[in-house]
Amino acid sequence: MKPIAFFLLLFICLSPLISQEKTLPEISGKWTGSLLIQNSKLRLVFNFTSHGNAISGTIDSPDQGAKGIPAKEVIFRNDSVIVNVPVIMGQYKAVLTTKTSMRGTWYQKGMSIPLNIDKSSGMEVLQLIPSNPLYDSKEVKIVNQKTGVTLAGTLTTPKNAKNCPAVILVSGSGPQKRDEELMGQKPFYRIANYLSERGIAVLRYDDRGVNESTGNFQTATSFDFADDAELAFAFLRKQPGIDPEKVGIIGHSEGAMIAPIVASRNKEVAFIILLAGPGITGREILITQTEAMLLGQGFVKDSAMKISNLNKEIMDIVENNQNDKDAKNLIKQKIEKMNFPEKEKEDYTKSFSIYLTPWFRTFIAFDPAPYLSQVKCAVLVLNGSKDVQVVPKQNLAGIEKALKKGQNSNYEIIELQGYNHLFQESQTGMPAEYSNIQKPVMDNKVLEITEAWIKKYFHSEGK
Repeated sequence: MKPIAFFLLLFICLSPLISQEKTLPEISGKWTGSLLIQNSKLRLVFNFTSHGNAISGTIDSPDQGAKGIPAKEVIFRNDSVIVNVPVIMGQYKAVLTTKTSMRGTWYQKGMSIPLNIDKSSGMEVLQLIPSNPLYDSKEVKIVNQKTGVTLAGTLTTPKNAKNCPAVILVSGSGPQKRDEELMGQKPFYRIANYLSERGIAVLRYDDRGVNESTGNFQTATSFDFADDAELAFAFLRKQPGIDPEKVGIIGHSEGAMIAPIVASRNKEVAFIILLAGPGITGREILITQTEAMLLGQGFVKDSAMKISNLNKEIMDIVENNQNDKDAKNLIKQKIEKMNFPEKEKEDYTKSFSIYLTPWFRTFIAFDPAPYLSQVKCAVLVLNGSKDVQVVPKQNLAGIEKALKKGQNSNYEIIELQGYNHLFQESQTGMPAEYSNIQKPVMDNKVLEITEAWIKKYFHSEGK
């Protein structure tokens, strides 16, 4: 069995190209359906937009947190639809059976899977937006005079705020808007709403090059995002009603990797909260993540280890060859020696090219331990026991080891039983399950722990 590498290129955002075909206004809108893969459902959302005599499209994979994957072309002829998505080596062919239904097949990496999609108003959003929030909200712009990058964000402050604590929110990997939107939900909005209603100011912002923020996301690494977070932190400390001595950072996933970078070099950071954060190297994260997901998908251990070993060998090539051209040739040679069909060899070679991007090269080599060992502020660490993306056993142990090495005893580590990477109570923790859980991400228990810890910390410290 080979891995199902759907939407591997989550970090790439390209502008969709438009095919010149006849105008069909009724196709515009959202069309949803599910792929059945190894007894798990993977939802896809096709977003079609009519442009006079042409149609453009993007695809969302809400169960994997992927949004806006560009279709190179959308072709519509005599009720037949073809959607070409080369960035993930995918294609959808279907027939429009009614004005609101398409019946067809999804093709990717040598596989063909039936996929029927229906026009809809979009997926249910498990998000309740209060009509009269108990806080003030304003849009802000944060300008980096050195780089020219401007971060656009939202600052929420308690009503009549006076010397209140505050946090910035730092998102996980991939191009994220300020609410870290996925699966029709907004986890960072949930955090901001909950905390600001309870006396804690929150600043959340679009990643550089995303939505209203300027800059280039494609060439940025985690260290660039750390610079952005530190800029946002400095901005927040200067805002009216906020006590500059009570400002911290909450990071989720990659954001929980960035928070210690900032705290290790900026002693003004009062505290950090790491949600599903890494405690081992990026290389080790990918290895444990790959093995956990493959086993969770039903792969036998020998097959899972074969794929994991190939992944390790590709990472060796990337780490030992800084020249992209040389690394790409070596990856191709490695794949050529594998016992794969010729078409799959080509697909694997293209898939592994993501390892050569600036972000991925940095991530593979990144070790959080030196930064965690230099963090002297208070630290709260939360991880779900069923997280298969940042596996708790290795990562929580790594975080604690590094904090102890730095002689920081002011920390608390909590493994939340039954929670997945998005902090939902789950059965398996697998990404394919995310959309089937009829509960919001960032469960209320996580929000309650976060609020109580921040308030307890400042009370016990007499701040």
